[in-house]
This record gives sequence, structure tokens and C-alpha cells, in this order.
Amino acid sequence: DILILLHLAEAYGTLQSSDEALHCREALVALRPESANAWNNLNAALDGVGEIERAFAACERARALDPRHVLATANTGVLHGRVGKYDEAIRWQKKALEIDPYMGLWDYRLAVLYLQQGGRLDDALTSIQKAIKLSPDPSPNFTATLARVYYEKEMYSDAEREIRRAIEMRPGDEGYLALLAEIQEKQEGD
Repeated sequence: DILILLHLAEAYGTLQSSDEALHCREALVALRPESANAWNNLNAALDGVGEIERAFAACERARALDPRHVLATANTGVLHGRVGKYDEAIRWQKKALEIDPYMGLWDYRLAVLYLQQGGRLDDALTSIQKAIKLSPDPSPNFTATLARVYYEKEMYSDAEREIRRAIEMRPGDEGYLALLAEIQEKQEGD
């Protein structure tokens, strides 16, 4: 029963069927209330349907069951970022890094938060470079974030090189193409 619910929740999540994924994950928590993973998975489903307060509560429950649950810790940071509490979001992502310092995703999330917060470009650059270094096959989003940091630092040739790398990995991505256009516009203006 538990494996079936877990596979269904994953399938619904892949198919962007958030309500069904939520129902499966709620059922999983009912069957396994002692499982920090079940509560963290419920958090993701709740976040997916916009139930942020309940998502916070699910993360809190997961961390209560397992204080070193790195995903629940990092996801608490994600939730704080969603509601614009960037200092708290950064604090929670740093806690995730304390638990697992070799996961590039946490540094990537920090870089994004530093960009969103504004004015912390050196911190963003350090974090995204570390994320890329730690990830054997970095996501094109990592590379695009590096391009965005270079752009914000007015390092346009570096920004163009990195966004072109991201576009090679994910051709046709509208966000990447828009950033390339912004970069080229700045270069033409200089």
C-alpha cells in the first residue's frame, strides 16, 4: 500500500496533477506518521497547490522527526523565499549546507536568493560557482544563474558565454533567450 501510494504521488507530480499528488501524500502520512520523508513529501505537494502555511507545518513536523532531514531543512528555506523572507530563506539554506555541504543544489538556491535579495552579487557568484563545481552534471539553470550574476555585475562577455552554454543544454528556453537578448543589448550600448 505504501509503495503504491508513493509511486502514484510521484507519477501525479510528474504529470503536474497536484491535487492527486497531494491526496496520495496525505494518505501516505496517514499510513506512516512517523516518517520524516512522508512529511517532507507532503510539504512539496502542499507547496505545489499553494498551501504555504500547511507546507511550513509539514516541514516542521519532518524536522521534528529528524532534525537533520536535509530536504525538509532546505525546503523550509524555499518556503521562506516564496513569501519574500529572504534572510530566513538564506538562513535555512545555510543550515542545509551544514547538514550536507556537498550538495550543489543548496548553493544554487543560495545564489538565487542572493540575487532576489539584491546587492549580494559577490555572495551569489561564490555560491553559484560552488554549486557548479559540486555538481558533476550541472543543470542548465545553474549555468543560467551564473550568467545572470555576471550580467548583474556588468561582466557582459562572461554572461554571454554562460547563457550560450545554458542555451546549448536547453535550446529554445524563452527565459534563457530573453537573458541573451538583454546581454546583447547591454553590449551594443557599451
